[in-house]
Amino acid sequence: MNVERAGSLTSVFHPKRIAVFGDFSQNENSAEKLVQEISSFGYEGEIVSIPNNELTSYPSQKDSLCIPEQIDLAIIHESISPESLKHFTTSDISGIVLMPSLQPDNSLEILQALFESRKTRILGPGSVGIYSPAVGLTTETGISLSKDTGATGVFSEEGLDCSDICYAATGKGVLFSSAVNLGKAWDVNAAEVISYFNSDNQTNLVGGYLNSKQSFDEILSLLQKQPLKKPLILFGKPFSTISNNSKSSLNSLGTHSPLFIQAGNFKEFVDCLMVFNTMTSLKGTNVAIVAEENHQIEEALQAGETFGFSVPKLRESAAVKIKSLMPTTGLTYENPIETCSAYCQRGWEVPILEILG
Repeated sequence: MNVERAGSLTSVFHPKRIAVFGDFSQNENSAEKLVQEISSFGYEGEIVSIPNNELTSYPSQKDSLCIPEQIDLAIIHESISPESLKHFTTSDISGIVLMPSLQPDNSLEILQALFESRKTRILGPGSVGIYSPAVGLTTETGISLSKDTGATGVFSEEGLDCSDICYAATGKGVLFSSAVNLGKAWDVNAAEVISYFNSDNQTNLVGGYLNSKQSFDEILSLLQKQPLKKPLILFGKPFSTISNNSKSSLNSLGTHSPLFIQAGNFKEFVDCLMVFNTMTSLKGTNVAIVAEENHQIEEALQAGETFGFSVPKLRESAAVKIKSLMPTTGLTYENPIETCSAYCQRGWEVPILEILG
């Protein structure tokens, strides 16, 4: 991942001129329907429609498709062969959203040959595009998203539509600077989007859904080169399968980042976004830990020590006295949270408090 290329995403995420390629018939899933939705959402930039019959009429002529100059974002709405994408390499296009998946199996190799020497960025294949309320843009049809701009930037890979995150989080008071669906993330990947949001003045919080171990490794590599300036909240498949070595590598980066949170599932992820948007006072150096089970708090405190936080310890004499009150459990009672053990029976609070006092 080339960190320097992240700056090239600005015009892609906030396009002033869009071209939509596809079927402009009146069927429900046509490109015409997408153009109507973009317009009705409030996009104020220029939208150029490119019917697919202009391409199929001249299948062998590279320059036959008339694509206007200086297009910030070209949206490929329907299936297109990699060879046909050559038409889009002849114009000055900042970014391309490839909504459909590509065939045949060697499509990605063909894409690389077409675009490796160009500045054009590709979202997808299999991307549903971009949500950018600052310019009044959403390429997601059939879902109602807020037109108000916020300070949260989110992304998702194949397996979850970013609009699902935005829709759920907006209901909890979260507003967005930008949201992008990466699909299979052939070109623009998760690490690069994090890098972009990290330097974006309109974004104060970054969140995302990961679908691959490779993405996780790329993010680790990014954090080693570019310390985060903003909280980062992630969830997804890789976290259930990553090795202990990878977890240790991530923990070791904690001292270089303001905050890294791994959410366990979609609900926890959205809740974390809500907390960091509604509690603007979370700017200090202390951390409060809330969990449903005591062992979760113990694990969090251990992680906190790894991240460089100072975790309070009981006086050794106090720990010895408290341990004498408890049945044999294997706990050392060096940590205050262990005094809330499930083994503590009603009525033990007073002697424990006397020891602590």
